[in-house]
Amino acid sequence: MVIDVLLLIIGFSALIIATITDIKTREVPDWLNFSLIPAGVGLRLIHALIFNDWMYFFYGIIGLAVFVGLAYLFYYARQWGGGDSKLLMGIGVLFATYPRFLLNYFNPVLNWYFLLIFLFNLLLIGAIYAIIWSSYLAVKNWEKFKATYKKYFSSLRIFRRIILFIAAVLIIASFANAQIEIKIILLGLALVMFLSFHLMVFAKVVESCCMFKNIPVKKLTEGDWVVKEVKIKGKYICGPKDYGLTKEQISKLRKSRIKNVVIKEGIPFVPSFLVAMIISLVWGNFIYLLI
Repeated sequence: MVIDVLLLIIGFSALIIATITDIKTREVPDWLNFSLIPAGVGLRLIHALIFNDWMYFFYGIIGLAVFVGLAYLFYYARQWGGGDSKLLMGIGVLFATYPRFLLNYFNPVLNWYFLLIFLFNLLLIGAIYAIIWSSYLAVKNWEKFKATYKKYFSSLRIFRRIILFIAAVLIIASFANAQIEIKIILLGLALVMFLSFHLMVFAKVVESCCMFKNIPVKKLTEGDWVVKEVKIKGKYICGPKDYGLTKEQISKLRKSRIKNVVIKEGIPFVPSFLVAMIISLVWGNFIYLLI
């Protein structure tokens, strides 16, 4: 039980610190992320040696392995930055099992699938959080967003008509069908198509006009995503195909005559980690809160 308490304290302390730094600087310190894995593995090993409970240790190793794979997947799919991905690895070992001392206070969750519940909550909370944060950026840059949205929306005239035509066919088909289940499915498909199209347009516009930032080279940090290709004397230095700037690339840019670089400023995603973990520990599956 003492080990569970320590893992929980370390995990939540890390999530709180990471949330604050991510909001302020769009970064999660490497020292924080790299300390979580040895702390989690070490504490689980101590518990296994003292109580001869090796499954407790193996759950941590399995959680670490699975979340390392997921972290690389999200990183190379350009959904998360390096800091978010490294933090996910640490969570995999720290919270591989539900803290036993909490079973008397909250809904019991079986150890072996607690991380699956957290992952589900993270994806759902993350999607909601991304929409809220994007809406904040749109309001903050309203004039630019409005002009860009109007231009981009107009360019999709043919695609819009196709979406509306298919949605209309589905709605007409729903009224023509006598079975209530089929009606609901057809109307649901029409609504999903309509909303998905507008969310896609919204996300694209927010990205293009609210997340690109022209900053001085001296303020670049490791992991920044460069929007446009940069060459010095015809030699490639960095560009959008890179998975974040390296220290070597930053050093070359600072030694050059280039003053500013356009980067993509991502959404600080770590706060959704913290919210998803709280929900997972207290309520379990987030869906339970919606029904």
